Amino acid sequence: MSPARSTAQLPRTAAPRLTVDTHQIHLWVIGTEWAGDHPEHMVTSELDDRERERAAAFVRPLDRLTYLMAHIALRRLLTAYTGIPPAELPLGRDTCPCCGGPHGRPVLHGTGLHFSLSHSHGIALISIADAPLGVDVQRVPTQETVELCLPELHRAEQQELRALPDAEQPLAFGRLWTRKEAYFKGLGTYRHLRAHETPEQLVCPLLH
Repeated sequence: MSPARSTAQLPRTAAPRLTVDTHQIHLWVIGTEWAGDHPEHMVTSELDDRERERAAAFVRPLDRLTYLMAHIALRRLLTAYTGIPPAELPLGRDTCPCCGGPHGRPVLHGTGLHFSLSHSHGIALISIADAPLGVDVQRVPTQETVELCLPELHRAEQQELRALPDAEQPLAFGRLWTRKEAYFKGLGTYRHLRAHETPEQLVCPLLH
């Protein structure tokens, strides 16, 4: 992702084809069928070097396909909302709300448009809005995964899940996890509450 650029430097070659109104959220769901019968022919030239390197690092073909599909689709959607060519989008990172470092949520500099991207197991979810937001998509876990991850959750979340019958826990855990991921992605913190923490300690850990 490239560094920040001012609005005056933004390349524009076409009028936006899509618009998102105030207080609206547009959600786009993309599956691997979007890549067609020959996913190896996807136009990776629209991605930057870092995205292509990350895609090449995936060992499993489905993971590589999901990553490429998600990032190409994201760039093409942002083009539809801004008129900026996919390869020239001024993508970058916001400052971290906890430490001020350059590793906050992904942003599209100089446009006033906000987005969030999540992808997993052949599904990509993209949200577009006029304010910061977050989305997440995950496969429903197994009961074994739920038991393994339970100790990492906040005490209140552990109690919420353990109050359910075993058969209902995987779906409930999946909903809880994606809800947390989406919320913290919107904040730009990317870290969950641990069992002993309060919400204030997560949002501003440097104050404690």
